[in-house]
Amino acid sequence: MAANLRKTIIQISLDKMKNLTIDFENGSTLKILTNTDVVDWQWCINLLGKDPYMDYEIACFWAGETKIKG
Repeated sequence: MAANLRKTIIQISLDKMKNLTIDFENGSTLKILTNTDVVDWQWCINLLGKDPYMDYEIACFWAGETKIKG
């Protein structure tokens, strides 16, 4: 993840189980899976880096379902 800081994202995709794949302009790919049972959320994109239950733009709290702020 740290290797991709400040790299331009060229594509973001979600599969059926809401695993997140981020492709960067330098050719690297980051996959964030949703198969972890012992976490409070699977992944989150927010503006402040705080707890996703308090601040999220889009988040996956459990496999197969996302929430979008709205």
